[in-house]
Amino acid sequence: MAKVDLESMMIGLVNCGVKKVCVYYDGAGDSGSIESIRISTDLDTKFDDLKGWDSSATDLNDYNSDLYSMVYDFCSEQLLDDVEDWWNNDGGWGNVLIDVEEGTYKIENNIRITDYELYIHEGKMFEKNTK
Repeated sequence: MAKVDLESMMIGLVNCGVKKVCVYYDGAGDSGSIESIRISTDLDTKFDDLKGWDSSATDLNDYNSDLYSMVYDFCSEQLLDDVEDWWNNDGGWGNVLIDVEEGTYKIENNIRITDYELYIHEGKMFEKNTK
């Protein structure tokens, strides 16, 4: 995404009164995507209030579909490609938190890791059979 698109996106968010944006993403098995983009027009809103599927926060796609596309593209192409691999193998999930007025972002990226424990049991077949 070109710099002018970022400026247009930020100006669009400001003009619509958006103060905070929370972009939720999830992926695994060689694919991943942005699942939701939530916004708040209240400066005092905490990012934790915007997270999760059960959040009562406004969905940006319902609020302004053009801005939704811009935020989606910016996060996909500029921010999430530069973090730890959250879309391959066991994958991961997280949030991109954008403070519109400050012009800052924070990414909370979680990576799924499958772990295992190996146990080895040895013995003599005939001794096991007599128990």
